[in-house]
Amino acid sequence: MRKQYIRMAKVFPLMSFTAWRPNAHTYRKVIAATEVTCGLVLVFIPGPLKIAANVLMILVNVNDIIANYQIKDGYQRMSLPIVFVLLLTCRLMIYYQELQR
Repeated sequence: MRKQYIRMAKVFPLMSFTAWRPNAHTYRKVIAATEVTCGLVLVFIPGPLKIAANVLMILVNVNDIIANYQIKDGYQRMSLPIVFVLLLTCRLMIYYQELQR
């Protein structure tokens, strides 16, 4: 996984806008901390913070899909983030349907 993040840091999506490329090890740790924090929020904290964590998790996983596509890793590496984005999107749609009732 360390080698994968070294390759993913080279195709960082915001690099074209900011001309800044993150350190691969810091990038991996920030993504991991974000996923763990958002996961804990999704499990334990109700309300609008849960929706923000849901959206942030969708963004992190879309970033993962884009990076894997750019380094041509194939669908085997992209399958987990794709499924996770679909699940989080369905969860968000269910929330908004409940909100409209």
